[in-house]
Amino acid sequence: MKKFYWLLGFLGFIGFLGFFKSYMYFAFFAFFSNFFTSRYINILQDKQLQNKMAEAHSISFVVTSFFLSFMLIMLIFNVSYEIFKATFCIIFALVFIIDSYLLYKYTGNNQK
Repeated sequence: MKKFYWLLGFLGFIGFLGFFKSYMYFAFFAFFSNFFTSRYINILQDKQLQNKMAEAHSISFVVTSFFLSFMLIMLIFNVSYEIFKATFCIIFALVFIIDSYLLYKYTGNNQK
């Protein structure tokens, strides 16, 4: 179970490094992270973990909603693609890092 938390944190770290890469990197990163983390554990059979993941996602959404609104402002004012790309990676990174920390905090102490 702890591998799952480390995986989420690692994906967040990769997201911070993502603005050095190309368009295909973003497509691969988004697909891999969503595909792999949703299938690493069977959330549907673990109701407690499903509830904790919902709490973690709601907290990370509140934190990253500021960056999403900031990205909308950047689109309105036609900011360069490099800055937009970096902000996109920071949003992905924050989601995975915050989720991994909160899931470890909520359920990590009870898991082996």
